[in-house]
Amino acid sequence: MKTILSCFAVTIFLFSFGQTKIESLYANNPDYEPYKNWIDSSYMDCMQSWETNLEWGDCIGEHTGKWMSFMDQSYDSLMTLLDPAGQEILKASQIAWHNNNLAQLEFWNYFNVVNEGYFGREGHFGASMVDLDIIRNRAIELHHYLNVFQENK
Repeated sequence: MKTILSCFAVTIFLFSFGQTKIESLYANNPDYEPYKNWIDSSYMDCMQSWETNLEWGDCIGEHTGKWMSFMDQSYDSLMTLLDPAGQEILKASQIAWHNNNLAQLEFWNYFNVVNEGYFGREGHFGASMVDLDIIRNRAIELHHYLNVFQENK
């Protein structure tokens, strides 16, 4: 048992150490640079200029919508490039991604009801930014796949 726990601890350590060198899991993509695309630049500008909680919420909502649109456009374009087998796999992947996010949201809502007031304003800010980043990462992932399939057509 001690050996298993030691191996697990070493694996976790190495995994977390390796992750620090990877920006959003796209270290091998020479086109990806943080805050270099138009949505990231707009988000960075917006996050520097909000003054009220309402303005902050508008900023998060606006950019979540932009990343959702970008993700949907990449998904739709990618579907046109895939054969039927690839389309089914991508569709299943997107459904699984969506269902996972819904389950996380349901748990957040459950936790918030059971522990009312636990998170506070900063907790809600943080959760909203995490949600935005999850959508951003999926949008970038699909866009990367789209670029690869476009290059190979």
